[in-house]
Amino acid sequence: KADLLWRHASDGRNYLWLMNGASRTETQLPSVANTFQLAAIGDFSADGKADLLWRHASDGRNYLWLMNGASRTETQLPSVGAAYQVAATADYDGNGSTDIAWRHAASGQVYQWLIDPTTLARTETLIGTVSPANFSVITP
Repeated sequence: KADLLWRHASDGRNYLWLMNGASRTETQLPSVANTFQLAAIGDFSADGKADLLWRHASDGRNYLWLMNGASRTETQLPSVGAAYQVAATADYDGNGSTDIAWRHAASGQVYQWLIDPTTLARTETLIGTVSPANFSVITP
């Protein structure tokens, strides 16, 4: 079942609504500084549950919240320069976990992180360049 995550833009509070049809259970999650953005939601650990990728916009730090209902485990991923943005997420290698495509805003270089669902280690590959910068990725 799909749930709803609510984030307060100015103070960083987060609430999770665990949905069951039209009923819900509300849980407050830890606050995250508003310098972090929710960059992606996907099943990075291949456990059938949606996880949260948080990204610091100016220094490039990345954290994964591996979710299990309202409980979570936090894991830090390698930093990626602030000029890179999450272009898309999907299971690019078919191993059941969500992978990340990063795009450099100025150069258009696109790197792919293939995520190992067991260790959360990544294999990084430059997969191409898309320029000019006014192209954007379209995903289903």
